[in-house]
Amino acid sequence: MLARLGADRGQSRAEGEKLALFARGKDLIEEADVEVAVGDAAELALDRIVLAAGSGRSAEAVLECDRIVASGESAQGVIAALQRHFLRLHRLRSGHDAGRSLDDVMRALRPAPHFKQKAIFEQQCRDWSLAKLNAALSKIGDTAQAARLNSALESTLAERLLLELGALSRRKS
Repeated sequence: MLARLGADRGQSRAEGEKLALFARGKDLIEEADVEVAVGDAAELALDRIVLAAGSGRSAEAVLECDRIVASGESAQGVIAALQRHFLRLHRLRSGHDAGRSLDDVMRALRPAPHFKQKAIFEQQCRDWSLAKLNAALSKIGDTAQAARLNSALESTLAERLLLELGALSRRKS
């Protein structure tokens, strides 16, 4: 369970309470119980970062990045999550630009976005042109390489990337 909890104490407490309710009446809580009942707080934090970055909310993305890095997550993990997110957006936008409806393209996406994130994904697909997505993926790739070459600067590089993505998202196509 500890591996699934993040830096947010309130959220960690809530996950513990949820597990206690789930396992009520059991003599022993097993790993499978934790898998079913407890969300992955680090994964949720990464989702908040990439969704904020894709929506142009740089300040929020940087704040969440600082929190997750302070809790022990690697800044390179944040960069990798950004790369996965923007590749998915690129796949969506490419399919949509090829004439498929946004609903069809969303249904074909694997893994499918969480139902709570579907509207945000659709809006980001509308907001980001293929040219802007190509520029974003180029920046992400360059940052990933720089972070691998100099791990002492990975947090600074990740924050700079989030700011650059925010500026790119606000730029007119």
